[in-house]
Amino acid sequence: MDKLSGLKIAICQMNVIPGRPDLNAEYMINKIYLAVKNGNDVIVFPEMCVPGYMIGDRFEDAAFIADVQIFNKKICDAAKEAGVVVIFGTVIIDRVMKKGEDGRQRKYNGALIAGSGAIDYVIKTLQPNYRIFDDDRYFYSGRKAFDGHPKFMPIEIGAKIGKIKIGVILCEDMWHEDYPLNPTEELVKNGAEIVFNLSASPWTWQKNRKRHKVVKGLLSRNPVPFVYVNNTGIQDTGKNIVIFEGSSTVYGKSGEIIFEIPPYESGVRDFVFDGNEKTVIAAERGDTKELYEALKCAIGEFIKTFPPHMRKVVVGL
Repeated sequence: MDKLSGLKIAICQMNVIPGRPDLNAEYMINKIYLAVKNGNDVIVFPEMCVPGYMIGDRFEDAAFIADVQIFNKKICDAAKEAGVVVIFGTVIIDRVMKKGEDGRQRKYNGALIAGSGAIDYVIKTLQPNYRIFDDDRYFYSGRKAFDGHPKFMPIEIGAKIGKIKIGVILCEDMWHEDYPLNPTEELVKNGAEIVFNLSASPWTWQKNRKRHKVVKGLLSRNPVPFVYVNNTGIQDTGKNIVIFEGSSTVYGKSGEIIFEIPPYESGVRDFVFDGNEKTVIAAERGDTKELYEALKCAIGEFIKTFPPHMRKVVVGL
């Protein structure tokens, strides 16, 4: 990782407010200027951090999607003014007004990369359609957009250490083992020197242990540093309360953990590549504590959605 020595990134493990792009954008813009103040080259946010991810048919509301585009632009404008590279996940509408399979304007689950010249974007290639996920209902995947042959090209950004080529993928793109494509592998083949994974990955039992194994296997064949950024809090599908624990992680090029943000901690943490990164032992919380923390988050965050005078709970014993 000597090539990246001196690169400083701000990892924003934010508590995304579903359906409120105005509040999410305001929070993000504040963190962008904080990142500049702290000398960061890059600040990275989670998947779908502008609109929220678990919002169901709000993705079919044209007025809501138009609002999201306005706040996307405000974030990109802030990145340009602040002079820092900003990577964030959001809804992107097709630039040439193509239609999706539902006849509506085509939408992508994508990421915008702003602040280092032209605004670049990438779109999610591997879309989950199981359990609570219904991506293909709302978004046009990279596989469809490029007729099954997406072009995985890194994006060149400027930093204090010089120009570097980054790869950006979205959540499921990392979990490639059940799909015919491996976005990370293709990005590394094409010259990516570091890969950022923007995720909105819900808490499930022992998921982080599996993720560490998946990333280690992925990087054993594609040795580059890998930055996983996840959000915190809850989002409500209307049928399920979905818990997000964060646990954002920086992996060395061999898949070893070199930095980890504690679960359920919201905010920005800085990380600097120095060419001599030390391996960190993954935090083991134990099954009981892990379940307790998830329930505590779900109940606490859910009660916050009530009007103040209704924030009361009756427990039957």
